[in-house]
Amino acid sequence: HDAREMFSFGYCHYLASALHEATGWRLAIMQQATVRPGSWRWAHTAVYAGCSNQLLDIEGMQEREQIASRYSSYLGCGLFRWISVGWADFATAIGLAGDPQPSWWRSTWLGPAGPVIGSYVAQLVAAAREWDPSQ
Repeated sequence: HDAREMFSFGYCHYLASALHEATGWRLAIMQQATVRPGSWRWAHTAVYAGCSNQLLDIEGMQEREQIASRYSSYLGCGLFRWISVGWADFATAIGLAGDPQPSWWRSTWLGPAGPVIGSYVAQLVAAAREWDPSQ
């Protein structure tokens, strides 16, 4: 329960980075429209499970629409879109400066929790691979 809350509300980019670091899977950013026309801000991050269009986050494998619906219920409303990005664009979008590596989160206050985060990553990846053995 605590991990779901943490990696759904504010630290999803840490988990997405750890999943990407472990698997190399493509990164995805869910953006929410802002009040300024044509302006978007990132609201959630995940990875694509292997070559599929299914996304993997703390809730497991889901369709993009399922995740957007979940966040719409949390935030009360919203127009969302998903973008697929490489590591450099992901790092820029989440506000990392310089040339960080996917392991950047290990040098943050969450770093000591690396083994715990690693266990979540292992469980999520194993479940994704069970769902699609080609992963």
